[in-house]
Amino acid sequence: MTEIRSIESGTDCMYRYARWRYEAFFDPAEDDYSELEQQVADHCADRGPWAVLGALREGDLVGGAMLVPRELMERDYERAPWLAAIYVVEAARGQGIGRLLVQAVEAAARDRGFATVSLYTIDKAPFYARCGWRSVETFDYDDGETYILMDRRL
Repeated sequence: MTEIRSIESGTDCMYRYARWRYEAFFDPAEDDYSELEQQVADHCADRGPWAVLGALREGDLVGGAMLVPRELMERDYERAPWLAAIYVVEAARGQGIGRLLVQAVEAAARDRGFATVSLYTIDKAPFYARCGWRSVETFDYDDGETYILMDRRL
């Protein structure tokens, strides 16, 4: 059975999730790991509207996701909050953990009084659409990729 819970700052789960986030979503040639690790630690420690959630199976972290105030810093969207950095370890993919993490982030946003959550993706729009998200816009980003902006009314 998979349990979704908050990741606490300074724990092994926090460091493991921060590393996964860095390796999956950032470029080591351009992005400083220590800064990105600190972002995760800050979100874990903040008991305000933001959240870092982990998926645990038999006590082992197998995935994570974040509810954050900002994404796409260079594109100034008037949107908050964002579902960010959803990650599931390869051995646990295809078992519904991603969907559980999406639902947990949605619940966290709803519990904090938000009516909508946003995200962006390059290639996972069909997954998010199956979870009830809708495409809002397609755009080209500075890295040369085409992104899909999506949102979900809660």
